[in-house]
Amino acid sequence: MKRNVFVFVLAISLVFAFLNSTVYAANFDFQVSPSIISACPCSSITPQNVQISIKNLYQYPDTYSFVIDAPAGITPQVQQNLVVNQGDTRNLDLFLINIGCSVLPGDYNVVIKAKSGTTGETQTKTLSLSVLNCYEVQLNIESKYRDMCTEENTSSVFYLVLQNRGKYSDTYDLSASVPWASFSDNPVTIDAGKSKTVALALTPPSGTKGLQLINVYVKSQKFYSNDMDTIQLNIQDCYSMTADLQPSEVSICLGEVVNQKVTIANTGIKADNYSVIVPNWVTADKPVVSIDAKKSADVSLTLKPAQKGKTFFNVTVVSAKDPVLRAVLSASVDAQECRGVAVIATPASSYVCQGVESEFTVTVKNLGTIQDTFNVTATSGVLDFNKVVLDPKETKEFKLKILNITSPGNYSVKVKAQSDGISDDDSVIVVVDNCYSASMDISPQNISVCFGTPVSYTVAVKNTGKLSDNYTLRADSPVTNLTKQFTLGPNQVRMEYFTIQVPSEPQANDYLIKVTLQSEHTSAGSQSLLSVKPKTSCYSVQIIPKDEAKLVQICNATTLPVAIKNTGEKKDKYNLSIDGPQWAYISPNVVELSGGQQQEVYLYFSPCFGVEKKVYEMTIKASSPSAQVVKNIAVGVVENITGGGGITPPPVGNETNMIGGNITGGLILGLDTNQWKLLAIVIITLIIIIILAIRFIMLAK
Repeated sequence: MKRNVFVFVLAISLVFAFLNSTVYAANFDFQVSPSIISACPCSSITPQNVQISIKNLYQYPDTYSFVIDAPAGITPQVQQNLVVNQGDTRNLDLFLINIGCSVLPGDYNVVIKAKSGTTGETQTKTLSLSVLNCYEVQLNIESKYRDMCTEENTSSVFYLVLQNRGKYSDTYDLSASVPWASFSDNPVTIDAGKSKTVALALTPPSGTKGLQLINVYVKSQKFYSNDMDTIQLNIQDCYSMTADLQPSEVSICLGEVVNQKVTIANTGIKADNYSVIVPNWVTADKPVVSIDAKKSADVSLTLKPAQKGKTFFNVTVVSAKDPVLRAVLSASVDAQECRGVAVIATPASSYVCQGVESEFTVTVKNLGTIQDTFNVTATSGVLDFNKVVLDPKETKEFKLKILNITSPGNYSVKVKAQSDGISDDDSVIVVVDNCYSASMDISPQNISVCFGTPVSYTVAVKNTGKLSDNYTLRADSPVTNLTKQFTLGPNQVRMEYFTIQVPSEPQANDYLIKVTLQSEHTSAGSQSLLSVKPKTSCYSVQIIPKDEAKLVQICNATTLPVAIKNTGEKKDKYNLSIDGPQWAYISPNVVELSGGQQQEVYLYFSPCFGVEKKVYEMTIKASSPSAQVVKNIAVGVVENITGGGGITPPPVGNETNMIGGNITGGLILGLDTNQWKLLAIVIITLIIIIILAIRFIMLAK
């Protein structure tokens, strides 16, 4: 009995022990893999990077919830509920950790909690997150210290070297601690591992002096990366100078030169260029001089005053680096008249014919107190001397010859003597008269002729001058050339005659006959227009038959009147002929007609027995050495004439004009439409005759 009780108690204890072990064992397995991960700022961690899984160890399906605690700047997102069947394992579908762009590199812990919805059991896992230094920028400044002169009023440029030492491309903003800083490029985008140089221009406002500390900043627009460096700009006065002019007072003769010296000392700490500004009658051998710091230089001045007496003037020395820095030096020069000259030309005027030489006497006197050399010039003519050396009060005479003035009028000639700023002049008048002149006229002025015609011209030449002259008369044109020479006295007239024979075969055109009269002293000209008419206007002929088509009966003679008309302007003689069968001829075969005149001739047709009955085309021809024309007519030969005696005429325009043997118009006749009609009538007539003959034979039988 006792043994059974012990076994029962032992069994009960084992059951309770088993139940207790079931109650206090984990109901699920919560895993985060990997538990350590690294990432850059401005990036995300997803299930692709970290796997979060739940295995349900409980005897029933369960729903699990999740919570993530993360440091500032790190934003987590996680799936709220996950249902897992008994014994199954599932991964979280939604898991995201966003690392902010401003998160500094370092080690961070992200705590992930999972809680059973059935038992309330909670498990915690820690994800060790190492935020890497993926974004870094370094600022380097070349020559951080610089001296700057207040006088230069310019910008001082520094070069910044920006290096992206991170892993990704980044964009940076640049700034400075002073408002008078400007960047050549801002903002700046730099690829990972690359660098870029940016110019920084510092333009201090007026009045800024001393050591200036300027902080330069570079900062990422999106990330934490930044850097800073400092520039030292020492602004100070750099330029100063002194100047002296010796001697400050000088005396010279008017027109001569004298020298002065300007000494410039650069008392500043930098080299400078100095401009020396002087009046226009003062010349500086170095208008601009460069002088190193603490050095001096001399500038030589050459003075040549333009007016008599004492002249006060200033010499100004100006710094190129600091235009406000200048020195004004005062001086004077006393110029006295030591030289002089007088010029007299005689006679005051001269009267000559054109082309005749005139001569004048020119006297030059040195009025000064020193020996001098004078250059003598004239605006026209030739001087026998152009330069003379004269002692004080000495006089010299020159000859001035004026020639080859070909146009009438009054001419003023100035003679001048000068020497280094002093001069005198005198003028003479040359009155040139037109002693030579001529006039000329040609007649006829205009004429129109046919080829082969002679044209007579008359040229009237008159010497309208005051002196005898030798002339050459020339007539030039494409159809003539004429040259004659003769002499005419004052007001003498001469008539010249010449004839132009127009060639027999010229082109119809207008020919200009130019006549010129030329002498050594004068010339004249005139012209005439010679118009040569076209050949067709002078010579042409027309054939006008009474009928252009005619029927002729076999063994009967008949005639056809034909008018021959001279349609040209000139009288002409024509040979007449007919191109046709032997039983056709023309009479008379030669006619001579004046311009516009016409004469009637006759065509004779006498076809004998046996001549073929058909339409004959015949050509009438009228020709002369200058003109030629042909005319086509149609002659029909028939057995009997039953109608009106005529046939259909050939087409209009069958007359052909020829000039000089060349065909100029018309066409050659073939069997045109009207001729085919005539041929059809003849054939039909023959068919009727044959039919009647057959019937007559049959009736006779």
